[in-house]
Amino acid sequence: FGSENSQEKSSWRMLLLVLAACTLELKALLRAWQTSISAED
Repeated sequence: FGSENSQEKSSWRMLLLVLAACTLELKALLRAWQTSISAED
């Protein structure tokens, strides 16, 4: 039972890491997109 709980925690941690990475990538993409749009003006 204890091992199952720790495994669940690690999977949640992995999910959070993936979400954080995706958020950072999205922020970088948005920043690049905004700079390209402002450059067009």
